[in-house]
Amino acid sequence: MLNNSSNIPLEIYIFGYFIGIIELILHFLIIFISFLNFFILITTNILHPNLKILLLIQSLIILLFEIQRWIMVFLKFICLDIFRPGDQFLQITENIRTSRQLAPVFFCHLLDNINYSILTYFIYFNIFIQSTYKQSLYYAITYIFTCLIEGIIQITVLTYHPTLRKTLLEHLKCLNVFKTKIYPNNTTITSITKTTNITTSIKNIQGLELISQTNADLHFKMLIKIMIKR
Repeated sequence: MLNNSSNIPLEIYIFGYFIGIIELILHFLIIFISFLNFFILITTNILHPNLKILLLIQSLIILLFEIQRWIMVFLKFICLDIFRPGDQFLQITENIRTSRQLAPVFFCHLLDNINYSILTYFIYFNIFIQSTYKQSLYYAITYIFTCLIEGIIQITVLTYHPTLRKTLLEHLKCLNVFKTKIYPNNTTITSITKTTNITTSIKNIQGLELISQTNADLHFKMLIKIMIKR
């Protein structure tokens, strides 16, 4: 640990590691969503090329940001010092120019930019982050907020754009079909069972049987065999 780590209160350490665990989980989740978004964008050919390139670049930038931040937090856990300063502060702001179906994305990017602007302002004027551990905690909270926003951006791209939403549903249907093939639902005709006797046979007006009970049973069994073969 660092030399000044002994001056940090125990409850601050507990809170710092708690924030670090939340970061690891959230970044890993957003990495998965980003991979899914990137895969769907690549396999979709209906989008306009310009729009497709912009969305691919956005997903790639978010994916790289989430990976590098996850690695940074993971290394802090390995070094047993959650308040270890990072190598260099990396500010990522993506400008997206896309169709009006993705209007919520603009709002999410606005929140993301405001978040980084506030962080830069606090660092430059040394406000509330005089201590190293306070700065590390503020970084962690900021990155958690950024992670949530970028996750919302990725989900918004998949759900608000009609073509991408349709492609996503098609992939989910393919997964459902694949699951059905692996675990088939062996359904049988419940209404037709192995019946050996027919309690009610065909009768005429006088109540006499037109077909004998034995012949009716044989005829019914023959129909069952034909239906099973089909």
